[in-house]
Order: sequence, then structure tokens, then C-alpha cells
Amino acid sequence: MRTTRCSSTFVTLFILLGSLCLKSQANEREIIHPLCFEPFTGLGKTSQSSGNKTINLNNCQNKYIKYPFKQPTAWQAVFEKNDQPKDNSETGLPTYASYKLIGQMENRQVLMSYSASYGDSGKFSHAFIVEGISLQKQVANNNTLTQTLFVEGGDRCFGSIERLSIISPQKFEIRRKVTPSALVGYGLTADYALRVTKGLSDCALCCIGSLVEQVDMKGNTELVNVILLPRELRETDTEQERCLNRLTKTDTHTNLLTHEDLKTLQHNYINECHEGIAPSLNGY
Repeated sequence: MRTTRCSSTFVTLFILLGSLCLKSQANEREIIHPLCFEPFTGLGKTSQSSGNKTINLNNCQNKYIKYPFKQPTAWQAVFEKNDQPKDNSETGLPTYASYKLIGQMENRQVLMSYSASYGDSGKFSHAFIVEGISLQKQVANNNTLTQTLFVEGGDRCFGSIERLSIISPQKFEIRRKVTPSALVGYGLTADYALRVTKGLSDCALCCIGSLVEQVDMKGNTELVNVILLPRELRETDTEQERCLNRLTKTDTHTNLLTHEDLKTLQHNYINECHEGIAPSLNGY
């Protein structure tokens, strides 16, 4: 009788543990895997693209089911290659991938951010608007995810996204890091910007501040303001950089510029820091 009772208890415990395991796997499977959003990063040929791209969710979830991921908070999921079992050695995967659902826009479309690394020190960030996600359950409403807007961020000072927030059902705000070269060339035609930004830093570690923009559902962008870092934190390697720093009032604190302030700064920089280049009203 004792043997029977022990065997019965062991079987019951085994069944309970098995049920909990299956339930845990089911819950993880219900949440969208971070790697399912990786194909969306290749959509835009420009920084803003309103073309549509779709993903078959069942196919994607089945493809990556053997790759565990974490859910630090609601509306967020993280995949890290270092956390994977040794037999998961598929090549071509990001070493890191994460997403965060920001909120719902018009027509039940969801604004989200996505970040990924590919084996080096860089981390690339983007913003998407996607159809087919239920915010209540963090799962798809059906088997198809459709990207309706792609907004490219970038790696660190090359436009990485620092903040993403919804302004209205039709508009959101994005804050991205910017280099001295990208700041002075902002809004200028490509050829003119190439001439006037010569001598200014343009690297992943060369931040001068951040751009704050508002974006509508079609990808149209409007600059709200510029946040400049204190001068003591900026690059001063070239004569052009030192000249640009002298034109701003920011010494040991951040400074806020409007779009008109930025245009004035660009005009003054071209006048005072570049010989032989005339300011051009057609540069914008």
C-alpha cells in the first residue's frame, strides 16, 4: 500500500509539473517573439517610409520557438543570443533584439520601437507602426502583422532613438541623437550639406545633442526643437567644430533651440566658419 501511495503521489506531481511547463511554453508562445520584427528593419530605403510589409506570425513563431526570450515588463520582450542553448547556433541572427509597444494610434495601429545588435558595439534602433497587434494581450489579432510606417533611427549618435511618445492618434514624437555634421546639414539639400559640413564630426560617438521631431501617419516630419549638449562634452578636434561651439551659448548645461534658432545657427556657421561658401536660401 505504501508503494502504491508513493507511486500515485509521484505520478500526480509529475503531471502537475508537466502541466505547468506546457502552460509556461504556451504563454511564451502567445507573446510575439522579438525576432519576428527583424524583417521590418529592411523595409525603408529612406528614413521614413509608408510602404507596407507583412509577416506571417505563425510561420515566424514556429521558426523561432526554440529560441527563448525574456519579457522584462508588459509590452516589452528581449532576445539575447548569449542566453541561448549551445545547440542553437543558427547564423545570421542578431546578437540582441528587443521591442517595446508604445501605444495605439488611429485605426488600432500600434506604435512600437525596435532595437538590435549584430555582433559589434553598435545598437540600431527604429520605430514602426504596425497593424495586427492587440495591446490588451500583447499578441496578434490575427495571423498577419502589417508594417504601415518605418522610421529609421540608427546607431548611437547616428540617429539612435532616445524617446518615442504619442502626441495624438495621428501623430507621435521622436527624439534622436545627432552628430555635428547632421545638425548643420539638417534640412539642406544633399550637395549643399556635403560642402558646408566638411570638417565636422560624423561618427557614432560624436554626439552634439538630439533632434525632437513630430511624425504623422504618412511619415511627414516636423522639427520641434534641438537639444544641445554642453560645450564641454562636444568634439573640438577641428577648426570648424571649435567655431560651431563658439556660436552656441551652451557651456555647462543643455540648450534648447527652436527650428528658427537652428536656421540662424546654420546661417551664422556658414558665414563665420566656412570661407568661400555663400549661404544659400535654396539649400533647404
